[in-house]
Amino acid sequence: MKTNQSVREIVNAWIHDLPDLSVASIVTSDEKAATSRANFLGEDNSDPAAAGMDIYSKEKNLPTAVSSIMNHNMTKAKFHPAAEDPKTLYASFLKYVEVIDSCPFLHLTRTEKQQQSFSSKNYNQLIDQVVGLYDSVSQSDKNKIKDSIANIAKSVFSQTKSDAFTNLFSEVTLDFDRPNPKLYLYFTQLRMKYEHKGLFKPDVEEQEYTVHVTEYDVLKDVIKAYASELAKIDKTNLDDWLKESTTKERKDAALCFKVTPYKEVELVS
Repeated sequence: MKTNQSVREIVNAWIHDLPDLSVASIVTSDEKAATSRANFLGEDNSDPAAAGMDIYSKEKNLPTAVSSIMNHNMTKAKFHPAAEDPKTLYASFLKYVEVIDSCPFLHLTRTEKQQQSFSSKNYNQLIDQVVGLYDSVSQSDKNKIKDSIANIAKSVFSQTKSDAFTNLFSEVTLDFDRPNPKLYLYFTQLRMKYEHKGLFKPDVEEQEYTVHVTEYDVLKDVIKAYASELAKIDKTNLDDWLKESTTKERKDAALCFKVTPYKEVELVS
């Protein structure tokens, strides 16, 4: 973001300009596919009939306002989880992250990376390690996030590959269960190594995963201040954004383990 631009210029650029993004330096040869899922924590009391500036100037409509903003971010990045196949989604996801970083209505408050190797067949423990990074989320919400990650993990754990396979899965969560809403964007690169056993399906020998943690404050005062500009973007209600942000599950996919309630797991350094 250019420092000599006014906030209004930055907002107008975000609304109208398409970014010139290149992911050539980021995409690696072993990144095969990506899946995505969206969650909402809290209550949506938005007025379904709200339109124009009222969506952004009235706080009760904030869930619709943020859903519309996030939908615009997706459009700018050409990131469409509900419609794109997993291979195409990977490259557009990287663009999506860059667009979110440049969004003037979100403020980055946390970014970190956790990397682990995992050789156990206890996939609940693996997912618990990922969910445990949501340290500011309640226990009940962690269970909701765990169920969500398990659902998108179906396409990872049911892979029949000959050697190794890397899948990126992202979890975007709007947290309105707090006075000042937050956006969590956690994405995990999971690489699975297989051990061949004759003619049988190869067993998973080891998983290596890297979790990228990014958290943003939702700048509701900035949203309200620029309601007239935001009224120009397409309205997207919460349910529609959740649907469009979530990869469709394979009908024939099934988990090879039973999902248990979230349990805190100590990470091995």
